[in-house]
Amino acid sequence: MTKVPLAVRTRHPVRHSTTVVIGVRGVTRVFHIHVHATRPQNELIRVLSSVGDRELPVLVDFSADGPFLSSFEDTADRLVQLPSLYFEPDGSFVWNRSDTNAEQPVKEHLEGVLYDRNGRVQYCELKGNCSLDALTQFLAALKGETAATVIQLVSEGVFVEEQVFLGWFD
Repeated sequence: MTKVPLAVRTRHPVRHSTTVVIGVRGVTRVFHIHVHATRPQNELIRVLSSVGDRELPVLVDFSADGPFLSSFEDTADRLVQLPSLYFEPDGSFVWNRSDTNAEQPVKEHLEGVLYDRNGRVQYCELKGNCSLDALTQFLAALKGETAATVIQLVSEGVFVEEQVFLGWFD
């Protein structure tokens, strides 16, 4: 993970409700996020803030840069390619994965909703308990041609860049 420049250090810790579950095949995390499209060339201002047991570069005054580049239908088509993902026409979905070959089976669960307007995905609500591998597969299918996303930690009320959120799984 690359270091990002930080503008300010905040004094107010951010409430953190995410849980870590350690399984035989690695770490899974329980989370509730919103995934928003952003444009990589945009200047993002960050502050270092306490989020649970870590300090993360949180985005200041972030507003989404509009919809994802893919249509709702194209995004849905990519998501249903994930094994065992069930997608409803209203945008809701659920994805259950399990590794039955492990000594203790590892079960992963993601669920959420795609929110759209004018045929484009505006953002994705996502919650569940999964590994970094499952989350990166899901995000790749969700993003399509969209180059960059920003993650809103719903309970904490903050925005972080995707690579910061993914690095938190380590």
